[in-house]
Amino acid sequence: MAKEMVYEKILSFRETEKNEAQMHYQTSMEKFEAVALKLVDLLQKKEKYEEQYYRYLERNTDVSTINMYYNYLRKIEEDISQVQRKVNKARDDMNKKQDHLTTQHVEVKKIEKIIDRKRLQLLEHEEFEERKMMDDISTRQFLGNKGRG
Repeated sequence: MAKEMVYEKILSFRETEKNEAQMHYQTSMEKFEAVALKLVDLLQKKEKYEEQYYRYLERNTDVSTINMYYNYLRKIEEDISQVQRKVNKARDDMNKKQDHLTTQHVEVKKIEKIIDRKRLQLLEHEEFEERKMMDDISTRQFLGNKGRG
């Protein structure tokens, strides 16, 4: 029984680690989603301004307006490049956290399996001892009845 308590403490510790890993993974996933949404927003802006830029090019608009759109598009592309790096970094971090969470989950399952085996062994031992005791009682009764008869 004392051994089982040790395993229960280990299980509790592993579950705490797993819960922390789950929290870290959730946080990293939220960060990834936020950065990814920023990237999507920038890509939509770029698409919108590219359409306007090409319309101005087709209309023979003055050079300053076209230049303004061109510079703005270049700035958006730089921003997209920076945010893309952030997205990749956030994705890598999220994947690492997910791997860690998976590892923690496996560790919890291992301990749970050990505890289940120990409980089964204890139950089998108790059943064995009970059968042994019943056999002993039966033998005593038989020998006691044999002496009377």
